[in-house]
Amino acid sequence: MTAQPTHKVEINGTWKVDFLEGQPFLPKSYQTTRLDSWTSVGDSTNQYFTGTAKYSVDFDWKSVKESVIYLNLGNVRESAKVTLNGQSLGTLWCLPFQVAIPTKLLKEKNHLEIEVKNLSANRMRYIDKQSHNWKKFKDINIVDIQYKALEPSTWEPEPSGLLGPVQILY
Repeated sequence: MTAQPTHKVEINGTWKVDFLEGQPFLPKSYQTTRLDSWTSVGDSTNQYFTGTAKYSVDFDWKSVKESVIYLNLGNVRESAKVTLNGQSLGTLWCLPFQVAIPTKLLKEKNHLEIEVKNLSANRMRYIDKQSHNWKKFKDINIVDIQYKALEPSTWEPEPSGLLGPVQILY
């Protein structure tokens, strides 16, 4: 049995956020020192984006003697593909959003990239607000969990992206 990590080091710095693909349009790239939902950044159109954004940051690391080191992404909406110093660490899609880091992969200077995909709820809000006739079913009415008419235009934006905090645990 492996010992639980006792140290947490938050990865701070300037995060670059690039939107790679999605609908209904690609938001503009931005930089931030505070991770937050992309629905609350930029202009109001960001709240409708469904797709993939890449978060990247450079950080320094002082070597430690621990044999097991983890990267914890904190709050992710909804899945994340993680690359450290050009090597894939895997794709995370459920709690805890945590992955082991091979100790030899961590250097004094490091580059972390995290591609995050969100769900389509924000895109559904956009489609419904644009009055597109997308509910095309013959024998069924579309209802929500409370058996009321499904009206995505009334939904609040779903938080999306990497909300963090991103930490190294050892």
